[in-house]
Amino acid sequence: MMMVALWKAMRKRYLILVLVSATALATAIYIYLNVNLSKMVAWSLLIRADRYFLVSTNQQQLPTLRHLTVPWRRWNGLIDYDLVTSAAQTKLIFPNFKGIYAKGDILRMKIVALDKRGRRKRYGGDFFRAKLVSKDSVNASAAGKITDHGDGTYTVLFVLAWAGTVQVHTQLVHPSEAIEVIKQIRDTVPNRRVFFCNFHDKRTGLAGEWTPCTGQRNTSLQRKMLCDFSKKSVNATWHCERPKHHPCNTIHVCKFDYNRTKRLVESLVTRDEKRLFSRLLLKRDMRRSTHIRVVDRGIQPEVLPQCGPCLTPAQSEGFWFNGLWHSMSCRARHFLRSGDVLQCLRNKTVFMQGDSTMRQWYFRLVDRISAQSEEITKSQEFIGPFAAADNASNVRLHFRFHGEPIQKKINVSFANIHYVADELDQLTGGPDVVVILGLWAHFVAEPLVAFRSRLYAISHAIKRLVHRSPATKVIIRTSNTRRHDKLFISVQASDWLAQELNVVIRDIFGKHDSVAILDVWEMTLCQEYPDDAHPNVHVVDNELSLLLSYICPL
Repeated sequence: MMMVALWKAMRKRYLILVLVSATALATAIYIYLNVNLSKMVAWSLLIRADRYFLVSTNQQQLPTLRHLTVPWRRWNGLIDYDLVTSAAQTKLIFPNFKGIYAKGDILRMKIVALDKRGRRKRYGGDFFRAKLVSKDSVNASAAGKITDHGDGTYTVLFVLAWAGTVQVHTQLVHPSEAIEVIKQIRDTVPNRRVFFCNFHDKRTGLAGEWTPCTGQRNTSLQRKMLCDFSKKSVNATWHCERPKHHPCNTIHVCKFDYNRTKRLVESLVTRDEKRLFSRLLLKRDMRRSTHIRVVDRGIQPEVLPQCGPCLTPAQSEGFWFNGLWHSMSCRARHFLRSGDVLQCLRNKTVFMQGDSTMRQWYFRLVDRISAQSEEITKSQEFIGPFAAADNASNVRLHFRFHGEPIQKKINVSFANIHYVADELDQLTGGPDVVVILGLWAHFVAEPLVAFRSRLYAISHAIKRLVHRSPATKVIIRTSNTRRHDKLFISVQASDWLAQELNVVIRDIFGKHDSVAILDVWEMTLCQEYPDDAHPNVHVVDNELSLLLSYICPL
């Protein structure tokens, strides 16, 4: 009897152990599927002609479970939205508020991040925007500089640059929890865009073949299965799946597949995480401040330095006042008439290379001086090269798109793609030569290390150019703000990602004594027009006035 009772007790314990183990296993599987199912989907089957091929979107491995390291996820990996930063609850505090300030004073504001239940956040990372706005007797605005203290509090500094009545407008663009999702996707999934290139040799009579291409090598494929078009001399990488019936050197055109990229990026975000990017949490306006009065006491402002390289970081880049941007980093002026623009550019040759925001500058500058443009062929219509001239003033303008990645849905001739560093090495500089670079919009979806590497190559090419021609002017522009109206854009091209690129640009070129950094971030952050990757033409005209102030400094 004792043996039977002992056996029954052991069997009961064994069954309990099995049941507990099975429950734990089921829970683990549930967590894994809930958090990482969309990552598994990211190993996407993409259609090419009438067959499928596998494209690994992550060269290393699928991202690890996010919930293991963050306090705002529950035991099952789901987000506890009660712990997410709330724009409605977050407090704005003005320490030592005076009510009346003098023009030129610094206004300090403290942001205390609170969650949905009004509890204090104990970690930073929220992406806020803040600006001063005045719409009484004048139409003016300025951006605030925000410091994240890492404990849920933030300090915002505003330079009170004009007299009148102002208000502070604050916006929570992304809560820190959304930023963590964006950051991890950026850092763990290097190839988040779908590109295809066509291989075609007219001499063979064979039909062309489209194969997938990536900026970072797809390590799930052996090297012999790839065509490597990387250029070590410019730190650029580009790989395509090797076509079956054509050699690698028959590459003809490349294009970006927007729809597949959109599906891929959205698959990297779980259903639960997508709520972080919904309209309820994205770009939420917070309570506006009370009216603040600013008076002019006749104190003369400090004399600003000449616009050029190695400028000391300013407390504010500038402010809008009745439709004009006033720089507070250097002695900029306004080029309102075409004659003023021509006078500055007289006898100069300007080379622009970069993305479509730089192309926007080029075409606007061509319009401003009524330059005669050379005929544009079909293969040039998007990436250039473009050229225009004003013979009477001996002005020459040139534009060419930067090298891959080029995020455009049309076919782009691969032979017509030139990298910035290569173009700089072929350039003959001089005192009447200006080089203007703008690389950011097509790099926000790249790994940060790839962008940094590309800029290092450009930096070395600039040094070689300046060594050959010491008087050459080189200017690099920063990124600007853009819309966040879709999940795809928020994850793939958030302003937070663009601002990260600005940090890299300043890190590499900030102390470069031959390169001037033209910062347009704050100009677009506090503009009166909606955010757009290609800003309103009125904003562009003010950007060009700032550019011309660097070309023709006072």
